[in-house]
Order: sequence, then structure tokens, then C-alpha cells
Amino acid sequence: DGRRLVLELHDVAHILHLWTGIPLGKMTEDEVSRVLRLADILSLRVIGQHQAVKAVADALAIQRAGLNPKNKPLGTFMFLGSSGVGKTELAKAVAEEMFDSEKNLIRLDMVEYQEAHSISRLIGPPPGYMGNDEGGQLTEAVRQKPHSVVLFDEVENAHKNLWSLLLPMLDEGHLSDSKGNRVDFTNCLIILTSNIGQQFILEGYKEARALSGSNEKGGAADAAATGGAEDGSSGKGSGASSVGGFKGTGKSPKDVLRRMRQKVLKEVFGYFKPQVIGRMSEIIIFEPLNDQALKGVLGLKLSSLTKGLAARGVDFKVADSAMTYILERAASYKYGGRRMGKYLEKYIKPRVAPLLISGKLKRGDRAVLARSNTNPNQLNLIVCELDESGNCRPGTKYGTKLVVQEAKPQDDKDEEESLD
Repeated sequence: DGRRLVLELHDVAHILHLWTGIPLGKMTEDEVSRVLRLADILSLRVIGQHQAVKAVADALAIQRAGLNPKNKPLGTFMFLGSSGVGKTELAKAVAEEMFDSEKNLIRLDMVEYQEAHSISRLIGPPPGYMGNDEGGQLTEAVRQKPHSVVLFDEVENAHKNLWSLLLPMLDEGHLSDSKGNRVDFTNCLIILTSNIGQQFILEGYKEARALSGSNEKGGAADAAATGGAEDGSSGKGSGASSVGGFKGTGKSPKDVLRRMRQKVLKEVFGYFKPQVIGRMSEIIIFEPLNDQALKGVLGLKLSSLTKGLAARGVDFKVADSAMTYILERAASYKYGGRRMGKYLEKYIKPRVAPLLISGKLKRGDRAVLARSNTNPNQLNLIVCELDESGNCRPGTKYGTKLVVQEAKPQDDKDEEESLD
């Protein structure tokens, strides 16, 4: 019909995004402000882990500035710490903020790679074997999404043959699959998580916080997270030595945390070969969540419920009394935010869902989660219809009992992760 088709830059970028998995935003927007604000952005999602967030943000800034070798991954980190402290959440957050989507997180559960023969699945079975056409679980995923965060979760569970496969990739920034195809990892951030030394971490921070007289702030957390200048060792943990218990070993919280880090790194060096440790950009210790951080994590987890109800037209509020109620029953020093998430899944969401399905909680309603005024062990949902001004219509308010449960001592909550 004589009309010309004009392709704009964003059209080309979109096509390349579909072909390669390279995030659209990386090609069309200035990354400067995003990179410079990355630590602040990540801190909104990963609560109570300032040093871990800063280390990852700094590594990405260094890479964007062109100060890193171009034949290596963007960075290679080992995250140490107990469950529920934000190790996996930080990986998810980086994938979304730097690569536009959590879909650019390639997560590999190392429990599935405990046998020697299972390691070959990462690059694909040899020619002639079943599944060879499908490619490797690692190499194919990175080939399709070359700008990704690659997470090796609980890496201590993998067979030792994993390292003969990965070390060349960490050195040279590429890995060949079973067909001989070379896959580029230079635009990937590599993260290894491990629970090694978690008991030392839990004990060390507990003692340090007791010495500082407060569980509200991280105390000397900055000194322990990456080690660095505090103990004369690098972030890779060189010079770690054996020490005894924590109580009475130091005159300050920093002394306790420095010794804790030494014990943790000795465990790490005893498990992983020096060649592995030497290829880490940094080994980061995630601190157990303190009271303030636990409250912040609970707020984040409740926000997902708030958004879900908002999509159904329900104005959902959480009273401070409800926050305290849940923290008393679900906050765990040992299991961090994970146990609180399970509490919401077991006790809150299953009791709200029937109200939505039955129509008792509907579009235009307000629902407030609050502790009962008469029974401190009871959690209620107060519902009312809203008028045009956003106030409750007279005669529409009612309360429904969601949970009746006594609070558990902290030691009982830390004893086991289940909520039975």
C-alpha cells in the first residue's frame, strides 16, 4: 500500500531480547543511576544485610566501570549463613533489578547433584545418550539467558566433581556443553550459598549482641560480614585460625565477631579446596536477623498479601498489634524470615481465602488484621464496607476470628522449623 515500515531502536532491542534473553532495559536506558542506586534498591528487599548488599552492588559497579577482566563472570560470591536470612532473596533481587526479571535467576539446587554421574546433567549427556538433544541444565539455561544470576544453592551438597567442571568457567568466563558448544558466562553473576559454619554464626552474633546490650542493631555486623580490615584478612578469608568458644574470648562485640569469622572460614577452608576459595570475589557472612530486621521481613511478606487483596478490590491493613502477635509466634533467630513466611501460609492465608470465595470479603471492603482486645492469644480480621469517602459504612463492620494460639518461647521456635 506504499507505506513504509520504520523500525525504532526499541523495536530492534525488543527483537534481540526475544532472541537472546538480554534484558530490554540494558540496551535502551542509561544504567548509571540504576547502578549507583543499586545498594539502596536492594536494601528495600533484603532486610538487615547491609554489608552483603553493598558488596554485591560494589562488584556490579566495578564491572560496569570496566575495571574487571572481561574474560570472567561479573562476580563470584559465596554467601554463608543460616536459613531465612536473605541469601536467595538477594540473588532474586539482583536478577530483577539488573537483568529486568526474576526469570533471569538460574537456580540450581545442589542437593540434586550429589552423585558423580549427576554433574554431567549441568552440561548435558554425552552424544548418543538419552537427553543429549536437550542440552545441559546449566549451559542451556545460560545460553538462552546470557545476562543472568546463576545461583548454586547449598553448594556443599554437590559432588566434588562439580569443581572440575566449574573452575575453568570461573577462570575463563565460558563453559562448553557436551556437544562442544561454547557458552559465555561473562555477563553472569555467580552466587554460591552454603550453610557451612552456621552454628558458629548463630552463636557468635548472639554473644556479640548480648555484649552490646541490644538486639535492635547489628552491633559489629559490618566487621564480620566481609572480614576485611578488621582482622587483617581478605574477604577470601586468608589466615583463618582455630579459636575456642565465644564467651569471654573478646572484650567487645567486634572481637567476638572477628573470632566467629575465623572459625567459620576454617570450616569453609576445610570443606572447599583452595582453588575454589581463590576464585571467589568475596565470601560474605549473612548475619542472623535481629528484632528490627525480623519485623521488616514480616512487613515485606505481609505486603504480598496486601497486594493480592488489593487486586480483588479489598483494602487490607495490618495493625501493629497483629505484627506483634505474629512475631511472638513465628519470629525465629535460627530460621529467620522463612518461619514467618510459613506461618502466614499456614494460619493467615488459608483463613482469609474462604472469606473471599464466599463473598463475605468482597470488593469495596476494608479488612484489618488485629489482635483481640479481650484475648491476647487471638487474632481477628475486622471487616467493613467503605463509603465514597473511604470510611466504614455504619452497621457493616464485623469481626471474624482467624487464629487462637499461645506464643512460644524463642528457644522452642528455634528448635525446629515446622509450625506443627
